[in-house]
Amino acid sequence: MLEVVCWVRKNVYSAYLNSNVEATRQAVYDKLKNVELKTSQELVRHIGSESELMVRDMKATQPLLLAEFRTKFLDEHCIEATEKRLKILRNTQAGALPDQS
Repeated sequence: MLEVVCWVRKNVYSAYLNSNVEATRQAVYDKLKNVELKTSQELVRHIGSESELMVRDMKATQPLLLAEFRTKFLDEHCIEATEKRLKILRNTQAGALPDQS
């Protein structure tokens, strides 16, 4: 699950195939079915905290975008489904999608 959370592997099945887990694929999925949401949330939170420490150690931090708020970036693939083309470009195949040009 850690490899999937960190995007080392694209999905659970890929992580399973590249692991030394001595269990059937079905057993792995059955185990994951019983993982509580809180466990998954904490795993993501932990990885984020550790990553933040590494970025700070490397002195690779960026200036704050909004001083009063903690900002986060969304994966670009999430946004493109909600964005729309400019009205003038909607009827052409050559019209670039937002954030894709």
